[in-house]
Amino acid sequence: MCTSFTIGDKDTGVIYARTWEFTLDLETEFMVIPAGTSLTATDKNAVVGQGGLTWEAKYDTVGTNALKLPLLLDGVNEKGLSYGSLNFPASAGFPEVSDADQSKSLCTAELGLFLLTTCADVAEVKKALPDVIIQAVPLKQYGDVAPPLHYTIHDASGESIVVEWVKGELNIYDNPTTVMTNEPSFPMQLSNLSQYQSITNFPAPPIEVEGVSYAAASSGEGTVGLPGGFIATSRFVRAFWYSHFAVPHKTPEEGVKTARHIINSFDIPPGSVMTPGGTGESGGVTGAEITQWTDIIDLKNCVIYSSSYKHPNLVKVDVKKACEAADGVTYIPMPEADAIPELLPS
Repeated sequence: MCTSFTIGDKDTGVIYARTWEFTLDLETEFMVIPAGTSLTATDKNAVVGQGGLTWEAKYDTVGTNALKLPLLLDGVNEKGLSYGSLNFPASAGFPEVSDADQSKSLCTAELGLFLLTTCADVAEVKKALPDVIIQAVPLKQYGDVAPPLHYTIHDASGESIVVEWVKGELNIYDNPTTVMTNEPSFPMQLSNLSQYQSITNFPAPPIEVEGVSYAAASSGEGTVGLPGGFIATSRFVRAFWYSHFAVPHKTPEEGVKTARHIINSFDIPPGSVMTPGGTGESGGVTGAEITQWTDIIDLKNCVIYSSSYKHPNLVKVDVKKACEAADGVTYIPMPEADAIPELLPS
């Protein structure tokens, strides 16, 4: 399961935030791809980075990968275009790709790598997508399952879209909410959202009964009715309202702090959600689904802030600085453990 949203605008700075929950340890690293790097995608033989489309990166790009593989689950490029892949196990349906088109194809987990290194904004993504040849390739590292994904894409101007392949057909949706989670498909998420019109961040007036006033017992009564639990439809509704009511930020730095407080509310306490093996929900393993990592991306300055289950304090990677220091595709490990600072009286 995953949860994502943006806050802010092109003037104050769009901030994109997302969690990645999973059972299989994804061993996520930062992947740095300087402009000019030659890249190759994966064909049906499932040797990652071989046999598929070959292209040259046009834009410096940094993102988070999985399983030590050259693919991006999330990221941003030097133009402030961001991308996130989210689990879509029940509805994802990718087209069959002919043998003749294998050398032009991408696997489902490589779409972000292609789009971020070749497109500058959402408008260019919309133009590029109809020509993308993508297929569901079972990956050995992913439990011999093809990652069943859909995609959320945002740019520094505030434009936002959702991209889904269902029953082999490409669907591109403008996303005025900027929110995305998992199942069901995006139109159904919007339909479900419409049931929560009464939610507000202001208190309702007290009830009057025969001249006696009865007020709510505490603040926050306007949010009574927000759906609970970790199911994707509930998380979509909560993410919309939290981001919709977020206190406006004046600078990207303020926005990062606000986004972090919102996105942290979607962390899964270990043991609260268990997944069976052999499905796209889990990566082929049985166990506790946890929030493995969280990305918060400043699209104005092209900086990724990340935290992980093992290292809850934020670290950051600046796209320009990282790509200047990299020689071709380079990986930066996430820190393994947090040192908790001890405070003493001065």
